[in-house]
Amino acid sequence: MTPNWTSLRFFSRAVSQTRTPMSILGRNSKTHLLPFSVKLHLVPRDGFGVHPLQRALGSLVVSESAVDYPPQTRKSRRVRPRMSDEARAVCRIVGQADWNPCGSSGMLEQAGFRLTPQVVVEVIKVQDPVVALRIFIWAGRQEGYVHDFSSRNSIVQLWGHKPQFESFVEILDRLTEGDFVITPEKCLVLIKGYGWAGLVDEAIRAFEQLQSKGYTLGVVHFNSIFHVLVKAVRLKVVARLYEQMLDAGISPNSITYALRMRGFGWAGQGEEAIKVFREMLKKGFYPDFCTFGVLIDSVCQLDRVEKMYMIVFELLKARPVFDPTYYDTLIERLCKNGYAEKAKNLVDSLKKRGISATASIYSMIVTGFCRLDKVHDAIMIVDEMVRNRLLPDVEASNVVISTLLREGKVSQTFSFIDRMTSKGLTADISTYDVLIDGLCQCGELQKALGIWNTLVKLCAPNVYSSCILVDGLCKRKRLSQAKLVFKKMVEADCVHDILLDSFKILHSSFRNAGRLNEIKDLWPGMKGGVYISSFQNAKFQGMENYSDCEDVSENNAN
Repeated sequence: MTPNWTSLRFFSRAVSQTRTPMSILGRNSKTHLLPFSVKLHLVPRDGFGVHPLQRALGSLVVSESAVDYPPQTRKSRRVRPRMSDEARAVCRIVGQADWNPCGSSGMLEQAGFRLTPQVVVEVIKVQDPVVALRIFIWAGRQEGYVHDFSSRNSIVQLWGHKPQFESFVEILDRLTEGDFVITPEKCLVLIKGYGWAGLVDEAIRAFEQLQSKGYTLGVVHFNSIFHVLVKAVRLKVVARLYEQMLDAGISPNSITYALRMRGFGWAGQGEEAIKVFREMLKKGFYPDFCTFGVLIDSVCQLDRVEKMYMIVFELLKARPVFDPTYYDTLIERLCKNGYAEKAKNLVDSLKKRGISATASIYSMIVTGFCRLDKVHDAIMIVDEMVRNRLLPDVEASNVVISTLLREGKVSQTFSFIDRMTSKGLTADISTYDVLIDGLCQCGELQKALGIWNTLVKLCAPNVYSSCILVDGLCKRKRLSQAKLVFKKMVEADCVHDILLDSFKILHSSFRNAGRLNEIKDLWPGMKGGVYISSFQNAKFQGMENYSDCEDVSENNAN
């Protein structure tokens, strides 16, 4: 089937709305048609993994502040600062398997030096934030050591974004004072801080110390320790303290139930999570969306979808006004766990109860079927959406297109595009990436070139689509056309790392064909076949000045 270029132009209506970032499409184009802030996606060849080009690209977000100001240099590799012998000795101590961050260490005496705040600062700077916090706590407990401003400041720089962290540091400093009295409020801060450091036993010890003082505790104190224990999946301790809470006449609240449900869910104990869920509903509480998602995941692990229906209808019975966000969470988790068909059945069941699915829910199911390589079922869902006067989102449409092309169904792909565009669906620039990549994989290079030419007419060459096309043309030995596509990018002054990778592919293909001389003047500033040897660390300015270059001309290419 020949592509309907009129439909493709209509399909790209969203592309032709606003100005294009010059750092993506070039500064020499007559029109700039893309939005200032646009996130471009590469749909992988398998539909859901990592696209080969995306490993080099990542997900690029171009902001307005970056327009007209392409990056001039690469960030240099981070160099670890030189450490003193004392700091190296401390690193060896804290790196041992038997290191106890909550006690005093006799290894310092064996090392023959005294711990100082300067040494602590050196060690903290080269550690992971959690390990750094443990080292900070451990240092404060060493005999003769006192934190000063520099050591406190170094840890606050890592953890200052956490509320009450500075209060936690202050309480740590005063713990060793004989007249220091721990109160319920201070204990809450201590439990929270120990939780950040992953020192679960210390958090338990602080809580039990508070209990032993005879203070009247509330649900907030138990929730605080539950939060630490659940993250560490210490469910037996949670169960013991929960019984203590009930025996003390303290009523659990929605946060208590949510924490327990999350703990069982993360531990894969779906049946226990369901019990907590039902207990929660009886008390008149409802799970938040995150907790509800954890519950759905744990039930999916049981592989008993009938439980899913019971959960939904029990929630619906307890809360007649069914929040759409629950609906989104439910369908998203079902499709993520490979139950797209069950998700569709659930949508049909809820529809009979007067709860209609939104376009986003249908789009999730479409994507879920494509993930299972059931593109025919996905298209049937799209047809149902059209009958309900809904349209899939761009990402779902792109996944359908990618899946069809992966299966070699080129004619059906363009039929799908024509049908969607006739219904008013607009796409973003990533649709061109999907089409060109899929057509190249199918060997339909002429169609891929046609789509690329359409894109060039609409705006300037898109660096992603162009690089995909260069790769496909080189693999099919159509080097002259690959050279023309790359030349168009250079003339449009496209700037991005992947352009260097694309040139590497082009250079390798021409070299293997014995035609290296044909591209020696392709790149501005190139002389005698010189090009970038280290693509990730190359420093460049605009498209003309390069450093870290290596001569790989025909004489020394090998």
